Amino acid sequence: MGPGMRVVPYEEVRAVATPGRIVEAVRVGFMAHASGRVRQALTSHLAFAGDGGARAGDCHVKWGHDEASTYFVIKVATSFYSNPQHGLPSSNGLVLLMSAQTGEPVALLEDRGWLTDARTAAAGVLASEAAGIERIDTLGVLGTGIQAGLQARWIAAHRQVSRVLVWGRRPGAAGQLVADLRASGIEAAVAERVSDLATQSDLIVTTTPSFTPLLMNSDVKDGTAIVAIGADARGKRELDRALLHRADRIICDDPAQCLDHGELQDSGIDAGRLERIGELLLKSETKGASRAAGVTIVDLTGIATQDVAAAQACWLALSRSDDWR
Repeated sequence: MGPGMRVVPYEEVRAVATPGRIVEAVRVGFMAHASGRVRQALTSHLAFAGDGGARAGDCHVKWGHDEASTYFVIKVATSFYSNPQHGLPSSNGLVLLMSAQTGEPVALLEDRGWLTDARTAAAGVLASEAAGIERIDTLGVLGTGIQAGLQARWIAAHRQVSRVLVWGRRPGAAGQLVADLRASGIEAAVAERVSDLATQSDLIVTTTPSFTPLLMNSDVKDGTAIVAIGADARGKRELDRALLHRADRIICDDPAQCLDHGELQDSGIDAGRLERIGELLLKSETKGASRAAGVTIVDLTGIATQDVAAAQACWLALSRSDDWR
């Protein structure tokens, strides 16, 4: 590799950020976080208001360092919810790798938010493992955006899934996502109501930026696992509070974050109840994951160790390429 910072175009980032590579990288990242090897700063969040004061977009900055690595990572990711109406993707961003030895910038990954989307999808796959689900007859997905589609595709690719049910506020968007899933060989259908989806699903993944609960306690049957992804900032909430208190198990990527600005914010849930996904993945390597008879909830707020792991895996793959030597 030559001196100076390298700028990696979007197309090259996408080429190496394959599902298999990112899932395994994030698995290692979660376990490194659980072992205390990763140092990460508090997440910075900037919210943008639109017409009438409604939330129009978010910018998140995360940074961290795995002590086993020679790099530290700074990630900027944005989500602007009305972008698709203007022909633009809702997600964007970039990732910067810097030397942990000299502080020099090493590489700028022009990922346009893809690594954030991919590492979040990978977390959903790993959450289904940590929750102890061996077979998924029906996967329910709340939402119709980028993350909804990725969760459906990646979980179906890595786990045994018979069919996918999709619910969205806009029936047309739900129908389009179902059509796209069918075109890729996944059996899928639209659920007209959240309650219909909930009563039929073994695993439910929530991916919306909702500020009011969508998934109600009365609709969820025992034995269901829920992966909550959408609540990643103060005020956001997708799950009924009664459902949180009913859960037999609550698993988090980072308990402090989940209690501060994840699904568990202002819930009154005792921190002592919470399990870490990284610790469960470490245990499952030797003992296998266990499944609760009641409801299991996995709250994913997104942590820097995922960004560190995904960026390093991609940079390592690029560094091994003849084109980058």
